[in-house]
Amino acid sequence: MLNKVKQTIEKYRLFESNHKILVGVSGGIDSVVLSHLLKSMGYEIGIAHVNFRLRAQDSELDEQFVCNWAKQLNVPYFVEYFDTQKYAHDNGLSIQVAARNLRYNWFEKTKIANNFHFVAIAHHLDDQIETFFINLIRGTGLDGINGIQIQRNEIVRPLLEIDRTEIEQYAKSFQLPHRDDASNESDKYLRNKIRHHIIPELKNISAGFNQTMLSNFEHFNESKTILNQQIKWLRQKTMIPLSEGYKIDFERIKSLNPLDAYLYEILKPYNFDKEIINQMITNMNGESGKQFFSSTHVAYKDRESWFIQSKEIRSTETCFFDENQTLIESPIQLNISKIKLPLDIDPSKNFAFIDFDKLKFPLLLRPWQAGDFFMPLGMNRMKKLSDFLIDNKIPLHQKKQVYVVVSDSDIVWVVGMRLDDRFKITDSTSEILCIEFKS
Repeated sequence: MLNKVKQTIEKYRLFESNHKILVGVSGGIDSVVLSHLLKSMGYEIGIAHVNFRLRAQDSELDEQFVCNWAKQLNVPYFVEYFDTQKYAHDNGLSIQVAARNLRYNWFEKTKIANNFHFVAIAHHLDDQIETFFINLIRGTGLDGINGIQIQRNEIVRPLLEIDRTEIEQYAKSFQLPHRDDASNESDKYLRNKIRHHIIPELKNISAGFNQTMLSNFEHFNESKTILNQQIKWLRQKTMIPLSEGYKIDFERIKSLNPLDAYLYEILKPYNFDKEIINQMITNMNGESGKQFFSSTHVAYKDRESWFIQSKEIRSTETCFFDENQTLIESPIQLNISKIKLPLDIDPSKNFAFIDFDKLKFPLLLRPWQAGDFFMPLGMNRMKKLSDFLIDNKIPLHQKKQVYVVVSDSDIVWVVGMRLDDRFKITDSTSEILCIEFKS
């Protein structure tokens, strides 16, 4: 078994001989064997144990056992305590999910604080098979079929190709002590039902069931690797980078079939679920302006494209400034100066030349709002700013970044676009406020 684990470590390049490994040890046979194996191989290890305070006296006995085990191995150990019931209640989580979150978050902090390179977890092949069937029963895609990953960032699972029987034989041969969790015998949990009833029947049907499943997992992972490469290529082909987010032209994706599956994979990093993806596809021939939200991002439909942005991109920050300021750096950058006539005006839209005497200070810089009106330069009547943006074919994602300069309650300048006619330079102008937008 030791040689098989060595081969797994080398095959997947989990870590190097000079790396320090923090081993998560519950006290059960799997984690005891893993810590003993890594120590026997010559790795510098430490042991981390979480007391979830869920099993009354058994939790305290588990902790005591792990501390003694670490002393027996002559390695450093770390223990943490959590009120798991309270954490689960406060965050609306199941006990299992709460315990997992607490455990992995603490492992990460402990790893960093004590200069370990990786955290090793004792999941093995039987755990992998059970997880496969749990995901299959609940409904899953390729990620769920792949099950537990042998490495995710600095979390590694060196026993993932070793089955439970081999672990038990190893523990017996070295007479390794361990603690048994009585909850593993109860059919209250789906995992135990699968472990006690479904998998034994499958092993009766196929004597080489575990090895067949191991081979399946290798094929699943190969398929997932190919899919990831294809989707990465498609993202590069279909998602046009913008200064704020991405643009997806319908023309670039309409030939993809099935479109919902492709789009789900393309947008997976942005957390759009299948239901939202289907709504987006249904709306492709609908009106512009429709918005679709994930937990972290928003997709805007504008004409024949989607624009994908983080929910955090649009700033609602406002800024007041007076006639003596020369620079604003947030939420956008403006250079400000006072100049006198005669003036050689730069025709760029990034410059506004304003009659200084018509202004009431301080001026306000803010994002435009629904209901804003102004009098565009060259006109003699008010116009809704939203209509002005539509008339000038400003894409929806850019509308979210439009700012205005306001004097009292009047818009002076739609930044980078149009001055208000009421504030233009005339023959009677004596002093000019020049504002430059650094786009």
